[in-house]
Amino acid sequence: MGLDISYYKLGKKIEVDDTIETWSEEFYDKYGHDLIWLYSNYEMEQSDDLDGFYESERLGGFRAGSYSGYGEYRRTLRRLSIVAMAENKELAEKYKDETPFDLQLNFSDCEGFIGPFSSVTLRDQYRDFHGPIIQDIIKMAKYGIKPEIYKAISKDELEYFRNQYMDWKEAFEETSNVGVVYYT
Repeated sequence: MGLDISYYKLGKKIEVDDTIETWSEEFYDKYGHDLIWLYSNYEMEQSDDLDGFYESERLGGFRAGSYSGYGEYRRTLRRLSIVAMAENKELAEKYKDETPFDLQLNFSDCEGFIGPFSSVTLRDQYRDFHGPIIQDIIKMAKYGIKPEIYKAISKDELEYFRNQYMDWKEAFEETSNVGVVYYT
């Protein structure tokens, strides 16, 4: 058991026949299997017309690991973003009034979705921190320039983190303004 991530581009919003049981065989016969159901969550604060069923196109997906592994990814993301801001004055200035990756760090890993509006914010943060975290911290630590990083995080953990970071970055880039990242 673990956490799987799928991300989708949303198509048009559709009205479903409420006399047909949702997700039943009859429902799938009528609407197909490519529907996404969006329901009220913090995404709705940015749009009051997001609730409902949408046609969708699957863009990709990946395994985020076990639930505890995903928790470790979030802790490492937070730790490395703090290190990156400490070493990069421009980044520290840009994020002085907000916590980077907060939308993801505080999002429950139970089933749910991060929608198109939050994906824009997370896409921008993953892009902003890509160089400082992936290039400046992880690669330098890998080649022995920043050995102090290994006191808290092993080489294998950093490599795993890097791969996960790239998967999340791609998911948020693909779904910004147009889709959702689903946690299942």
